[in-house]
Amino acid sequence: MPEVESELSQAESTTREAEEAMGDAQNNARLSLTGAEEAKLKASNLEKEAAQLTATTESTRANLTGKKEQVDQIVGTIDGLGTTSKDFENQAQSDSEKSSEVLKKASLAESNAKVLQVCSNAIQ
Repeated sequence: MPEVESELSQAESTTREAEEAMGDAQNNARLSLTGAEEAKLKASNLEKEAAQLTATTESTRANLTGKKEQVDQIVGTIDGLGTTSKDFENQAQSDSEKSSEVLKKASLAESNAKVLQVCSNAIQ
């Protein structure tokens, strides 16, 4: 009987060790499951943040595209004003030159008129 008792004792010890190992395994499995659930939650949150960032980026891109179009339009208007201003400047220069020429001709006509009047007075 001592052999049976020894085997029984050894069987009980092995059973306890097996039960402890199973408890450790279950605990490890629970910890792993908890870690996996936390990782899944973090991944889900990151996915939502990435979607929000993408939406913000697309909105900003659209806004900047609109602003670029406005700037291009303003630059075009400014270029047009520069051309118009240059056209006015050229026209003013041309008008000034024509006015000087007309003034010279008027002065010459006045001189000729005085000469004609003097001649006319001398003939009378």
